[in-house]
Amino acid sequence: MARKCILTVIPLLFLAATLPADEQVHTLRQGETLYTLSRRYNVSVDELTRHNDITDPTRLRVGTQIRIPGTYVVQRGEYVFAIARKLGVDWLELLAVNGLARDDVLRPGDVLIIPGASASAARAPGAATGEATGEATAEPGRPAVIPVPPSPVQVERVPDWPHPGARTAWDGKFPGVVMSGTVGDEFRSVTRGVVEYVGPFSSFGKLILVRGENGYLYGYAGADRVLVARGDRVEGGTTLGTVGFSPAFESAMVLFTVWRNNRYVDPETAPRG
Repeated sequence: MARKCILTVIPLLFLAATLPADEQVHTLRQGETLYTLSRRYNVSVDELTRHNDITDPTRLRVGTQIRIPGTYVVQRGEYVFAIARKLGVDWLELLAVNGLARDDVLRPGDVLIIPGASASAARAPGAATGEATGEATAEPGRPAVIPVPPSPVQVERVPDWPHPGARTAWDGKFPGVVMSGTVGDEFRSVTRGVVEYVGPFSSFGKLILVRGENGYLYGYAGADRVLVARGDRVEGGTTLGTVGFSPAFESAMVLFTVWRNNRYVDPETAPRG
């Protein structure tokens, strides 16, 4: 399997403090700065400075070891579900944040992003910079700035399905129901809850995960434009994004999947509202 270089970091300071031996540590090379690492790992300069107790980022020497917050280095014999249980996170979210499929094999030394509750969410690899997803951007010597996303559009009725297109069961690596559409069609949340993740996922394009107030995790994959950001509260009927064309599909589609307690739930029977 072709391995992707996982370079995005979602800050999670309390895990970084309790699992220091498992963090990614970057040894500073000639010509590198905190801004270089900020761009590479998608964590703000300010966050790197605080996490490493750096008083003057302009006086760092080659060979300095910089701890990258919110990362986990895979050890020999570890697999995704066991790592998620060890870290106390949802394994599906761990997959999504790192752009992994369920049957991907981890190798010792791979760096995983730890999904967490930090409001300063960073984007996953390949996400479009500056799109309304709550991504942080930074300039040299300045802390990251998180843009304010536009207000999600509401509708009066909670939809039974994210999109009204023809539905087909999807039995691949990421099971669910796909709905046919046209590029640019809107798709909506079927429940109220909080957006837990926004970013690319494997070959399914951009993925949005919404944690419903009922405890279910709702996934919407295949997005082109994303109209919500991580941490947003949404209602049933909130427009989450628009349909795009993803490599996993032969045409414009949106994939709808539901999970609870790390188990797949048939979207036909999953609760709405």
